[in-house]
Amino acid sequence: MKPTGSPASPLLACWGGKALFLLAVLLLAVPAAGQQMSESKPSAVKTAKSAGPKYDLAAEVKLKGTVEEVKEVPNSCLGETGLHLMLKTGSGIVEVQVAPVGFLKNMEVQFAKGDQIEIVGSQLTQNGSPLVLARSVTQNNNELVVRDKQGTPVWTWMKKG
Repeated sequence: MKPTGSPASPLLACWGGKALFLLAVLLLAVPAAGQQMSESKPSAVKTAKSAGPKYDLAAEVKLKGTVEEVKEVPNSCLGETGLHLMLKTGSGIVEVQVAPVGFLKNMEVQFAKGDQIEIVGSQLTQNGSPLVLARSVTQNNNELVVRDKQGTPVWTWMKKG
């Protein structure tokens, strides 16, 4: 995750002028105290419907790894072009759907091959292949929240106003 721009304060420099919004989203998405997440496969892996994948809290996992590839996938995020990361973990390559490309550009967030990141997300199967819908992405102690703690995409909030 490489923020762009060069605002005056370190926090604003870190998040390219979107710090207040991210802080608000982060505060809304802080998991309940004592909530445990597993790095292993969940017992309830859901299959996505043709209308698009749905976030399943019961299938939530935490993954750490290295970005192997950054892809833009048409119609993958509720009809928008989505940013997908191919994440190399200790158990193999996992495809992670992050958020719409436009949303990430508005937030001035970028990912690149070689980035070391941690993902919290819902693991499911789409078209016969494993996929993780990201809820948050953490890199260098900076957390980007793309879904609230119920799994609702935060990029839809920006369209309501």
